[in-house]
Amino acid sequence: MALKTAGSLTTSNLKGAQFSHDPGALSNADFASIVETIYYDTGAPAVAFPKVFPEALSRAGLLYIPDRGVLKVKETDWVLYTPDGWPILLSQRSLPKTLTATGDTHTSTTLNNMSVNVTTLGWMVGTPISSSNGDLPAGCYIKAISADGKTITLSAAATGTNVGGTITAGCFTHS
Repeated sequence: MALKTAGSLTTSNLKGAQFSHDPGALSNADFASIVETIYYDTGAPAVAFPKVFPEALSRAGLLYIPDRGVLKVKETDWVLYTPDGWPILLSQRSLPKTLTATGDTHTSTTLNNMSVNVTTLGWMVGTPISSSNGDLPAGCYIKAISADGKTITLSAAATGTNVGGTITAGCFTHS
């Protein structure tokens, strides 16, 4: 697995990967790339040659934020960094491994006929969700997922009906 580019819906300038204790899931090379790109927070603006903070991330799941403290990284959380070397930790809920699937919306809180079991995509209860045709209200999130992963209960009713529309999960994007 190579590092991914991630960002919000308006910018994509973050790099990183989903964390794993397993070198088979997050290679040693990718892990090292993350660690070698997190810098000490010197407090000085625009330091020409920032100093790498090699202890910033451990395979044990600890992310040391320079001069701030320690965060526990859970399996499949995202560890990202900005172009200037600042670490960012995102829950897997904010950035599922696969962002889109197709399904049917109705003027209710039910989204069904999903093209795939969405739990295999990393979707989970609490994940923000939207649709390509805009029939899911702002702030809508997944309230429940059926056992087969093909029916979703939403936190708010869709405002329209759409068959086979593109449904997007998460607040951030990646490629």
